[in-house]
Amino acid sequence: MDSVAPKIKLTFPEIGKSLKKFLDSIASGRVTLPLSRKCVPGEELELEVFLPELPGPQKILVKVESQSPDTKSVEARIIVREEIAVLLDRLWELPAYSELLEGYAPRRIENEEVEEPVSGEEPAADPVSQLRKWVVKKEERKENKEDKPKVSERKVVDFSPDRREDLSDFAPVGKFAQSLVKALLRSGYYSPEHPGASQAKAGLFSDFKQAVGENDELGFMLQHKVGQETEFLVLGVSEEPITLKKLLGVGTADLFVPKYMDYFERKRLVNLALKRSISEDHFSRFVDIMSDPAVDKGEARESGRLLTRMLVENKIPEISAIFEDDLIVMESRLPWRVEMAIQRLAKDLKVLPLFKDVSAEEMRQLQAQIVQDIFQPLRQPDLLKDIILNIYLIARQVPGIVEAELEEAVIQNFPMNMLIPVSEFIFKERSRLQGLKPENDAQKQALDSRMEAAKRILKKIATFVVMEEIEGADNFLEQLFSHDILTFEELPPEVQQKVYLKNMAAEFQKQPYVWIGKFLEAKSGEDLEVLVNYFNRILPLLLERKDWQSLYLITECISKVPEKKRALLAERGIADLREAVWGEKVPELLRVLLEEALDMRKGVEEIFVLLGEFGLQKLYNSLLEEKDSAKRKQLI
Repeated sequence: MDSVAPKIKLTFPEIGKSLKKFLDSIASGRVTLPLSRKCVPGEELELEVFLPELPGPQKILVKVESQSPDTKSVEARIIVREEIAVLLDRLWELPAYSELLEGYAPRRIENEEVEEPVSGEEPAADPVSQLRKWVVKKEERKENKEDKPKVSERKVVDFSPDRREDLSDFAPVGKFAQSLVKALLRSGYYSPEHPGASQAKAGLFSDFKQAVGENDELGFMLQHKVGQETEFLVLGVSEEPITLKKLLGVGTADLFVPKYMDYFERKRLVNLALKRSISEDHFSRFVDIMSDPAVDKGEARESGRLLTRMLVENKIPEISAIFEDDLIVMESRLPWRVEMAIQRLAKDLKVLPLFKDVSAEEMRQLQAQIVQDIFQPLRQPDLLKDIILNIYLIARQVPGIVEAELEEAVIQNFPMNMLIPVSEFIFKERSRLQGLKPENDAQKQALDSRMEAAKRILKKIATFVVMEEIEGADNFLEQLFSHDILTFEELPPEVQQKVYLKNMAAEFQKQPYVWIGKFLEAKSGEDLEVLVNYFNRILPLLLERKDWQSLYLITECISKVPEKKRALLAERGIADLREAVWGEKVPELLRVLLEEALDMRKGVEEIFVLLGEFGLQKLYNSLLEEKDSAKRKQLI
């Protein structure tokens, strides 16, 4: 089948440096082409390369990756590396090229078993040998898959709770908000042992449990916006934050919102979150600590450090409090929810090492819980993408945090049902970054760093996706492979097979007579069986691509096999060659015959003629089962 890709002619009149540079380039899998025509990324080009001492052009199919507007040069990737291996083999055998190819190892291995390919796009020099190994491995994997121990499933967080907009649902939250600020202000008048302190806290824990309900936490936050009035928000109990003013209503809000504003500003407090898991004892001590008037006697900027230390000394990890001094510097403007999530992650991780007498396992559990608590309320993949791509800010500004380790911890505790959607956003962001043009070296360095981080994060997510066998990940992993983020070896076996099969189907479409020739020339029953399996496995892709010409050629080839070869195949358990190749794929032919346009039906009719008795039996069985009289007539 002739390629429809535009043809680019390259001529090398002599064996020299120019040719050496070209061979070095294609051997690496990429080539730079000086072209005046405009190309677009993803466009395929067919190179017709004329080399000394070789008759006719050598055809190489490439895919455009980018084009420089200044030099007009095009960077392209070799699509089928097998073509390069075959070309280098041919050149190696020519004496005139021996010195030029001194740096290359000969691709053909005589009298030895062919090794596994190093990537999905580079089969061994002997395609039949490679097919043999691939088919055997596919069968082994299919058998072993059932014996593989199942990975214990992690709990998938449900991100779509059924919540009504009626604010009466949040009445317990409003009640607790009023009780909490009164307790924080009133209990500070007494020592913790004084009866008045206990009276100020009476019923407060019960109010908290009713307010938090089934949510993981309940929080409060000051939100400052340039040119706008400062808002006081209630977090964790609804899809979106609720302003305390809206929650309490006119009148009540006028009384309590100023109290919260005053308290947060006096303590230099930005965000306060209480986890549902907190015990009553820890809750009581939290109120005592946060209302301690002694804290207010020192420097204003000291309050955050003192309160944090007191919470840690009392071993209360269920409270997350961010003070002004805890804030890290953001390098770019991010959505406020993203920024606050990063700030909270930075503060909570900074505090963790302060907890004494905590085992390594308990520390890991605390770290995991912190990540889960912060990520769980955020249900939008684009927001989660922004967080994970900007956590490097924490590693830069919080002592003891290693960026790669933090990425690992975040990914391991990520909501599983969000991994693939978030990865898609990360992939798009990396593609966007690749299209940017830095104006100076500093911008280039920063851009390269961001792209490398995105690639590293995608690789880590891919590893986790493979380990956890997350459903629906095949296309995502294949996309990462096609953009050189994952190597072929890093793909799970099923995706490796999918990639390899696509390459082999594409190779057949480009050179059908080469593969038909290999089948006609095969002498052993083993080689014949391998090629029969190859034809069988590329049929679904050829059917999907509606390549009736290739399907016809395969069917014609297997319909004219000499008796001697049929006997060899029969010895290997293949009694009916047509059934071995087409097998369960015939129903798709029947569907086309009954439902598709006339031009497609004619191609299928010709294939059914070549299928002979096997095809006739399938048509007859379909006729017996068909209820539609018009379709029965068509089958007849």
